[in-house]
Parts: sequence; structure tokens; C-alpha cells
Amino acid sequence: MVKAKTNKSIKDIKEDNTVIRRLMKTNSTRDGIFLFMALFVILPIGIMFILVSYNIYKERKNFVKTHEGFEYTPEIKDFGIGILSCIIIYLIRVNSIKYIFDSRAKKTVNYFPSEELRKKKIEKASFARFRTLWYIFITIVGYYCLKDVEWLPKTLGGKARYEDLSLFWEGLPYQPQERKIIVYYMIQFGSALCTFILQFKQNRTRNSYGEFLLHDMATLMLLVISFLNNYIRMGAVVLFLHDISDIFSYGCKIFVDTKHIKTTLFFYVNLVITWFWTRLYVFPFQVILQCFTNNIWARPELVGYMIIAICLGTLLCLHVYWIVLILGIGVKFLRTGEADDMQDAEKTEDFSKSKFSANRTVDITSKKEE
Repeated sequence: MVKAKTNKSIKDIKEDNTVIRRLMKTNSTRDGIFLFMALFVILPIGIMFILVSYNIYKERKNFVKTHEGFEYTPEIKDFGIGILSCIIIYLIRVNSIKYIFDSRAKKTVNYFPSEELRKKKIEKASFARFRTLWYIFITIVGYYCLKDVEWLPKTLGGKARYEDLSLFWEGLPYQPQERKIIVYYMIQFGSALCTFILQFKQNRTRNSYGEFLLHDMATLMLLVISFLNNYIRMGAVVLFLHDISDIFSYGCKIFVDTKHIKTTLFFYVNLVITWFWTRLYVFPFQVILQCFTNNIWARPELVGYMIIAICLGTLLCLHVYWIVLILGIGVKFLRTGEADDMQDAEKTEDFSKSKFSANRTVDITSKKEE
């Protein structure tokens, strides 16, 4: 009887997973879960928060019109900078990959028994070249815009000690912002919007499609909500600290499927170090923690703080999830001697086989579970 009950439970679980895959039209249960979270949890909640934030924005704009001495920096028209940035980034991204990075990737990516798999690896390496250069550029721009402000943490090269980070909230909601910070924010919005739009038609064959879509959606909504509520200081710091580790993340993807193992290891080691420092130390313990300190419970901005805290918490959960996968890549390298991107790999890849094995790719329709 116990055995029969156990078998039934396993069968029920498999049937549930099948429902998730069918509902989300994906061959991966993990992908289906992330897609479900993105479309049916984060999206409706985010839209609701955006509408609430927009109403708050209009009320505050009307307030400053009739009260001298108050300033509310955010302007809806500034999203035009973001949309223009999105168009420019899209054009540079598509053309640089097509005419510059693709030819270079074809020369460096290893040959695989499956020509289709090699084609996917070349696409990933070409895209990684663009993203690496982008994150180097936007990190430099971010530091230029933030280096002289009083609220950039010392842990990120700024002036602020932990107790000085209360400047995030100084004068809210009518807190003045420097124009260069606004422009930096909108460039980041344009980049996030471009990535989010292209995510729908690209990378569907990769394991990480669902989680990246969730991440991009949460990031985009966080940008809009924080801007409308004038949480631009904290938002700018969050953007800056994320970009640092992404330089090394995409640097790894350039070389992981080439013969340059030492270069791959260089980027990997720096990725782990910067990830722990920026995303698992500075982000939760110096930024997110600010949402729950400085006696915010007595402030009128409580609802806004909670919205931001939920969005930041979602990103933090993804960071913890991803570092587990990143460390798993390092463990696999120590065991097999092969550098392998298991996090952003094709769904057809079987990681129990060598990356150069003819049996590396499998028919995912024949797999019962991922």
C-alpha cells in the first residue's frame, strides 16, 4: 500500500510538471516555472504598482505647482531619452553583432560534432562581445555620474559610509536630482527596454530563457516605479553595482567555448569575486537594508519603500539562485577540466556528456524531466 501511494505521488508530480510545460509552451519545467512567475505574478503586480506610482507622481507634480520651495525632479517626458536610447542601442547591437562580432566568433568558437549546436554557440559568443563592451561603457559612465555624489557607498568607490546612506531618503519625496543622474537613469532604462523586447524573440532555445525574462521584467518595472516615485538615488546605485559583475559574466561567455581556457578562468574568478561583493554583500546589506532602517515606519513614504523592497528582493533571490549555478560551473570544471556554460546553455545539451561528444545534444521531447 505504501509503495502504491509513493508511485501515485510521483506520477502526480510528473503530471503537474507536464501541465506547467504545456501551459507555458516550453519543454523545460524550470523554464515553465520562471515564465509563470514572470507573466502571472510579477507582471500583474508590477502593472498595479506602476499605475499607483503614476497617480502619486501626478499628485506631487500638482503639489509643487502650487507650493513654492518644493521640487519634484521626475518628468514623464524624460522617458523619451530612454526610448531614444533603446532605439540607438538596438541599432548598434544588431549591426555590431551582424557585421563585426559574428565573424570573430566564427574564428574562435570550437568545432562541435553538431553544426547546429556550434551555430548557437557562435550566436551566444557574438552577443556576449557586444554585452561585455556595453557593460564596460555603462560602468564607466555610471562611475563618472556618481563619483562625486555624497551617497555612493565607499564599497563601490564612493564617499558614503553605511550611516551616510540615509541620504538616499533625504528630503523625499521632493528630493532634487542632478541632470546627469537623470540622463544616466534613462540610458539604463533604454538598455533594459531593448533587452526585454528582444528577449521575447531570442534565446528561447536556452535553459535560462525564463529566468532572464523574469529578471528583465523585474528590472524594467523597478526602473519605472523608482523613477516615478523619485527613488533615483538608490536606483542609480543599484544599476551601477549590477553592471560591474556583468562585465565578467559576459566576458566568460565570449571565451567559454573557445580554446582560451586561461582567459575564461580569469573572467570566471573575477565574476565570482565581484558577484559576491556587489550583489551578495553591498546589494542586500547596504542597499536593500536601507528600505528597513532610518525609522521609515514613521515616514509617509512607507508604501513606496515596500514596493521597492519587493522588487529588490525579487532580484536578490535571482542573484542567490544564479550564484549557485555559477559555482556549479566551477565545480564541473574541476571535475572534468572542461569550461562549460551550464547556466545559459541550450536546452538540448546533455551535461553528463563531454561538450565535444557526438551525443552531447539530445531530443528534448524524449526527456521526461529536465
